[in-house]
Amino acid sequence: MKLALSGLGAVAGAGAILKLAADAETLQLQMEVLTKDAGVAAKLVKDLNAFSATVPFNKMDLKQAATQLLAVQTPVSEIISDLAVLSNLAAGSGNAITDLTDIFAKFRSQGKVGMGDILQLQERGINIVPILTKKFGDLQQATENGVVSFHDIRAALYDITTGTGQFAGMTEKLSKDRKSTRLNSSHLGISYAVFC
Repeated sequence: MKLALSGLGAVAGAGAILKLAADAETLQLQMEVLTKDAGVAAKLVKDLNAFSATVPFNKMDLKQAATQLLAVQTPVSEIISDLAVLSNLAAGSGNAITDLTDIFAKFRSQGKVGMGDILQLQERGINIVPILTKKFGDLQQATENGVVSFHDIRAALYDITTGTGQFAGMTEKLSKDRKSTRLNSSHLGISYAVFC
């Protein structure tokens, strides 16, 4: 009985390894298609692997987020810095990085951002209204006039995740506390899974 159980465990482990290999190959192909350059894609995957070692998030979630950013025409040179911002936001707010990437990618693809869009962040504990109000004055009017752009939102998110911003250094702090674990975004950052 013991031998049968250990055999099942080995089969399950081998299946998991094959799935990880298939996921990695799929990611590489997605990156090649989205960047239209195998060399650029390979470098980005290498950079993502290095970045994932510095943050407390599941590697495949980070790669999914990077793929989504590429799909909305994010320049390759901005992928890692945008992921750093999104990682700090996720770590500080308790939201899944994939959820925040969905919102961020939507903002980029829309170009202009409305008040309802900004409230999506606020509902997740990410308040950039004071920063935007300082820039635009009447934020409601500015969004109605279509003058608040993705770049304004991106700049505000960078403000709160760098320097002395509210979420600055959150991933670094979490990484130090949880060197052997990674946040599992499928549980909205509440439960933890060992990172392999």
